Amino acid sequence: MKPQHPSKTRRVRNILRLEGEPRGLNSHRVLRSVGEVAAMLGVSRQAVHQVERAALHKLRIKLLPHLREISPEIAADFERRLHAH
Repeated sequence: MKPQHPSKTRRVRNILRLEGEPRGLNSHRVLRSVGEVAAMLGVSRQAVHQVERAALHKLRIKLLPHLREISPEIAADFERRLHAH
């Protein structure tokens, strides 16, 4: 029987977990490089970059409504940059 590989969702979670969290006073996690994460999971650096980019895009989309409340001008510029890529 073949060994089961983790699902894509699980691999994505592992990549995001292994990359660490933003630095902060209460942060106890270690920040790792893309290469370290890729080596630990047995995937390419490009795969880690793709997951990271997708996660950041989701965060930016969730940020946009809050930014509109604070400053519509900044939100418009942010949205233009968000959709430019």
